[in-house]
Amino acid sequence: MLLRKITALLVCLFVLLALCGCSADRKNKTSSLPENGDPAEESGDTVTDASGVVLSIPESGDIKIASAYAVAVPFIVALGLADNVVAINYKSRFWADNIEPLSAAGSVGRGIVDLELLAEFSPDLLIHRANDAKTTAAVTELGIPVLGIHVENIDEIMSTLDLLGNYCHAQNRAREVKEWMNGKFGKIADLIKDIPESGRPRAVVMGGEPGIIAGGEMLQSLMLTLAGAASLSEELTDSGYTGDNSILTEWINIGVERIFDMNPDVIFCTGSTVLDYSAGELLSSPVWSEVGAVKNNMVLQIPAKLDSWDLPGISCALGTMWMLHKLYPELLSADELQAEIDEYYMFMFGRTFDSEYLGYDLSQKPVIHEVKAASAAEFSVDVNGIIITSDDMKDYPVYSVQATSVNTYGTVTTREYIGYAVSDLLKAAGLGGDFVKLTAVADDGYTVTADNKTALEPSTLIAVTENGKSFIEGPWFAPCSSGFSPDYLRDLSVIILE
Repeated sequence: MLLRKITALLVCLFVLLALCGCSADRKNKTSSLPENGDPAEESGDTVTDASGVVLSIPESGDIKIASAYAVAVPFIVALGLADNVVAINYKSRFWADNIEPLSAAGSVGRGIVDLELLAEFSPDLLIHRANDAKTTAAVTELGIPVLGIHVENIDEIMSTLDLLGNYCHAQNRAREVKEWMNGKFGKIADLIKDIPESGRPRAVVMGGEPGIIAGGEMLQSLMLTLAGAASLSEELTDSGYTGDNSILTEWINIGVERIFDMNPDVIFCTGSTVLDYSAGELLSSPVWSEVGAVKNNMVLQIPAKLDSWDLPGISCALGTMWMLHKLYPELLSADELQAEIDEYYMFMFGRTFDSEYLGYDLSQKPVIHEVKAASAAEFSVDVNGIIITSDDMKDYPVYSVQATSVNTYGTVTTREYIGYAVSDLLKAAGLGGDFVKLTAVADDGYTVTADNKTALEPSTLIAVTENGKSFIEGPWFAPCSSGFSPDYLRDLSVIILE
């Protein structure tokens, strides 16, 4: 107890000196910016951090590391420095649960550094936010070097890998990680190279609340562009809206009305913070119903729940691939994306993780929501000898489902079907769900079958429109949970239950 009180008094004294501007030299560990304001040139013995401070590189990589800045964790793990950590702050328990040294490490605060605890741990290095000059000065007065990092775009991710790699004697691993990331972004660029600018969907990344979006120079907006979308955040550079380009590197509250005016084709919701809404709520909200992204069923939250793929770090390459897959499933299939996910976790952790554990789903489950009744030609379907017409279905809800499927030639297509649930059609016919197999028959005699579970899924429709076009001879039988195009049937005339 006495030692802790003495430590606390010393910390207070050091902080007082730092805040009064009475700091001494860093005793050969660091030096500040030259008078012209430019970072000092690096030599083989020094590094310049993101705040422009020059630090002397320690003689070996056997140093004790602490950080209260959660963004530092993926870099520490990627560079193989977890064994050096004595105190850490992580955004998700995922890191501690799967990296044993992080689980055993202590804490020096969450975001804000607890100087008293830091002094007790006495690390050889604190990794911290480059823009927190007050904390940096106070920690420096404790005789602890501070490496400031700033990570808001891919260039800064690469330079942070270099910075930490050089300082901590992990240059080879830093080079490997950079090569891995460059390889992935190169692959993404190659996949989208033939997509014309005019054909790219207009998109935004929305933050923790509706109406808050990523600024045009934030990592999330850059990921959109790399994945082949047209980032609408670039519109915020218009004079008269911000007047301050620095805001483009922040989350910006432009309000839902401005988003309605932008009318994005796609809305990605960040996975890097807790949302006070859900993608499903927006898709089913009458207020949002006229937004293109809602009509397209393209309001999607970026995975993964335990390990966000849009946080600044190595996983942003994975998040960009996920975006590309959602925008252009024909360019990167679910199986191909899963292989990339497994490769990433092997590269970072030496093992793979179950999708359910991480919190993502690539199963291409169709998104279903209720819509206004669709205008289409009248129809009639024979259901086990009972004729059901469009007039019989007028009091049942109408649904929109976007379904992605592949044909026998390997061509992937995504279509929007609007119509009535097959389960409601059976109710209108006075039939229940006591059957094993459903056979759908077209006017020309072509048939498809569905088992009981598939037939009764809410996303299995008797569709009156496909991509906005009404049927000609008869409605579609659309089992939208099926990813196989031959399971769908047009010109439906008869349904047989067995």
